[in-house]
Amino acid sequence: CALNDQCGFFDFQYSSLSPGVAFNQLLESGAVTEQTAVTERKAAFSLDHLIEHEIVAYPDHIKIDVDGIEFRSIKGMERLL
Repeated sequence: CALNDQCGFFDFQYSSLSPGVAFNQLLESGAVTEQTAVTERKAAFSLDHLIEHEIVAYPDHIKIDVDGIEFRSIKGMERLL
């Protein structure tokens, strides 16, 4: 699943289908981008939600490697941080 500041299903944009290509991202509702090879729906959850519902354990460390939604990913772990 993708990490986000809210839970639900969101469009996930692949800028290319070539292996190792960057700039694939979870889009905000209603967002439109120019360089989309394929878009699919993905489940997304906040890390706080996953911890509260005991789906994942409290992490010892966090590495963030996302393209374009860094703020939303961090906002979804406010209680943890």
